[in-house]
Amino acid sequence: VDAIPAIFSGIGRLSDKAFIHSPKAQKKRLALTNVLRPYGYSTHFFHGANNESMGFRPYLMSQGLDKYYGLDEYPKKENHDGHWGIYDEEYYQYFASCLDTISQPFLSAVFSLSSHHPYPIPDRYKNKFTDGVIPLHKSIQYTDYALEQFFKAARLKPWYDNTIFFITADHSAKNMLHAY
Repeated sequence: VDAIPAIFSGIGRLSDKAFIHSPKAQKKRLALTNVLRPYGYSTHFFHGANNESMGFRPYLMSQGLDKYYGLDEYPKKENHDGHWGIYDEEYYQYFASCLDTISQPFLSAVFSLSSHHPYPIPDRYKNKFTDGVIPLHKSIQYTDYALEQFFKAARLKPWYDNTIFFITADHSAKNMLHAY
């Protein structure tokens, strides 16, 4: 939950409580969502989980986000992973197709789910990826594969040549190594 305020507003974790869950989170502040508006950018956030999951929607909307796309907006509920939300491969393709409908310029972000506990991957890929030292490894391989499929589709889109892609983790698995 610390990734979204850090990326959009430059606010890292300042206490034991995640900033996004604090009363201060709803106060309008300098954020990419409102800094880019005078330059004609619309802003969009995609997250294949429940629309109120982790407080992303309320936080981003309070910062001037134009459109939030969550599980409620996703058309194919059969792609749900049974835990968090929509599998990455399907959600990234949805993300790419939605970007086709947005006027340029835009800022858009997608928050993936498959590399989060319990690390689900679609049954069709159970034997495609190798086990690692920790359960996370197979889901990371799947997430990388889903990103590869996204970029194969994205490179054919009219917005691709004018797009800068930032890919970042929202947390590490450092503590997981000690559990196994």
